[in-house]
Amino acid sequence: MVNLSVIFLVSKDADARRQYGVLRGMVVPLIGALVNLWLMSKLDINAFILGLIWLSIGLAQLAYLTRFFRREPPEVAFDESEPESAPASVKATL
Repeated sequence: MVNLSVIFLVSKDADARRQYGVLRGMVVPLIGALVNLWLMSKLDINAFILGLIWLSIGLAQLAYLTRFFRREPPEVAFDESEPESAPASVKATL
């Protein structure tokens, strides 16, 4: 999915196309997507079904968070600071 997202981004965004170029922005992700498809074809049917269920749960959560894709998805902040609203017992364990 990430490989296809990169191809879509590079094909639609001129800045990304200039930054990554054809090789890094189109060819490498396409090769990665083909390798992923080959690997998925080698999975046991139970693992494949479980993966589809996991994907469906993730898409359902994203649809809920974005009000069925009418809002931007929430962004995750990766900072090292402690949250201000955490109780003292939680801060002690961090």
